[in-house]
Parts: sequence; structure tokens; C-alpha cells
Amino acid sequence: MENDKNAFSPLSIISDIQNKKLSSESLSKDERQLCVEVLFTRGVTKDEIAELMNVRVRTIYRDLAEIRKANALDRSPEFVSEHIGQLVKRAELAYSSLLKIANSKAAKTSEKIDAIHKGWLICKELSQTLQSLCYLPCAATEINAQVNHLFAKAPDAAELMGELNSLEISISESGVVDSALTEMICLIKQQLTLSAASAQISEIKTKFEEN
Repeated sequence: MENDKNAFSPLSIISDIQNKKLSSESLSKDERQLCVEVLFTRGVTKDEIAELMNVRVRTIYRDLAEIRKANALDRSPEFVSEHIGQLVKRAELAYSSLLKIANSKAAKTSEKIDAIHKGWLICKELSQTLQSLCYLPCAATEINAQVNHLFAKAPDAAELMGELNSLEISISESGVVDSALTEMICLIKQQLTLSAASAQISEIKTKFEEN
């Protein structure tokens, strides 16, 4: 079927069938299933697909079952590692783009604050995702291996707080009065405070366990 995909155009065939230029009965099983897959992903109901393909509805059900089986992903260790690597890489690229906005002289103060906030959310959500996939511990544990940082230049909570304070001073000096910005700054400060507290608690636990 994979070779057919390269030489077969389901959209063209579907168009010819709809315009009565081609009979669906002339299609092979693999060709029909390619058309069924395209139609189904475009929101066409099973009954409508069956009518267009001139087959019974249960045939469409069987086709879709075989399509799902053919498209199933192999949960091998290699696939998982590659997928996680792509996820982390995309998060790094998104974080890097936001960091450029936050450090840009041309960006507005509100844009810088928004970039910092969204950058923090990327880090947070990536950590939660990696925890759910068992790539990071969900609680403070002793790790006897060297841990590489996911983001080589990612600032810690103290650095982010310092940058946020600088932005807050700039806003105050500019005379800008924006309640939305004020609320956003307060929210980010709370998140950074919680992050710093969590890191400190983990450090205390580690020192206690060592003693």
C-alpha cells in the first residue's frame, strides 16, 4: 500500500468518482482504502463513504479497522526516545524564540512580559510531560547519575524574578497604567516564588537524607 500512496492520488480519484468519470468498482482494495482514509479524515460519514464507493457500510468499517492497524505505531524503545527527543527539541526552539522577544530592544514591555510568562509555561509543561512519561522523577529522589540540563541557557527562578523586577520598574517609570499587566506580573511572581520554594524544599530534603 505504501508504494501505491506514492503513485496514486486519492483526491483525483474521489473527484472522478463524484463526477461520474470513474467507477469505484474499478478500484483495487488498497486503492479504495486510500480513498476511504482521505474521506474519513475529511469528516465524511461512513454511510456517505459507502454510498460513494458503492459498497456496504460494514465494508467501510472493515476498511477503517485495517487502516487503523496499518497506521498503528510501534511502541519500541527507539520510537519513544526519538519522539521524546523531537518534543524536547521543539520546546527548546519555542523557548529560544520567546527568549529573543524578551531580550529584544524593539519589543514592547507588555510583549517582553508575555514572552517571559509563556517561556516559563513551556518549561513547566515540558517538565510535566516528561514526568508523565517517566523521563523525570515526579518527586524528589536521589539520582546518582550526571543530569544534563534540558535548556543550556535557561535562567533559574531568581534570574527570571530579577528580569521581571526590572521590567516592572521600567513600566513604573514609563507611567504606563495597565491592570492586565499588573495582574500578569503578580501571577508570574507567584509562579516563580513557588518554583523557587520547590527547589529549596528539594535541596533541604537532599541534605537531610545525606545526614
